[in-house]
Amino acid sequence: MIKEKFANICSRISSLMFAAMFLFLPFTSFPLISKLFGGASVAPLSVLPAFILVILLVLPNVIRRQYFSIQFKPLLLFFLFSILSTFLVFFRDTPSFRDTHFF
Repeated sequence: MIKEKFANICSRISSLMFAAMFLFLPFTSFPLISKLFGGASVAPLSVLPAFILVILLVLPNVIRRQYFSIQFKPLLLFFLFSILSTFLVFFRDTPSFRDTHFF
């Protein structure tokens, strides 16, 4: 009984978070998230519902050691690759073009 109520609540929250994520998608600069992540110029508001969705939908499967669906595996691979490329960019020497005159 309690498990069914919890599943129903999680389902409603996840549906609401999916709707909020797509609704907040056009807002690319949100000052509160910008301050939270250390002053980034692009701080999308849709990160908050996406983070809640990961907690509600992905984390319980990881804890129970259930297999991911076939539709989720490419998304997981993309996410892991993007995290890896984000961390590897710190080791790449990128020149600054701040004081370069083009013409």
